[in-house]
Amino acid sequence: MAETPSNQKLYAMVVMQAKAKYRVYPSPGASHWVHKRYLELGGKFIDPVVENERKRVIRHMIEAREGHHPDEKDRDLKHRGHRLDKKH
Repeated sequence: MAETPSNQKLYAMVVMQAKAKYRVYPSPGASHWVHKRYLELGGKFIDPVVENERKRVIRHMIEAREGHHPDEKDRDLKHRGHRLDKKH
């Protein structure tokens, strides 16, 4: 799967530079130059699969720290006999 740039503004700036520098864009040479230049300027690429897994783990850790699942409040109210759709 293709990696995506973490800094979209920097990547867009480098692409604009490549379009000014190369007669034909996109081309293999221009694409290589964009990749190389983006990394030289401090840009990083992230793998979407790894990023989604990282976000899932962080979400799980936050839920565990809070001591409940987001739907737990709803389950507690149902267990106590409250109706969720009823206005109080």
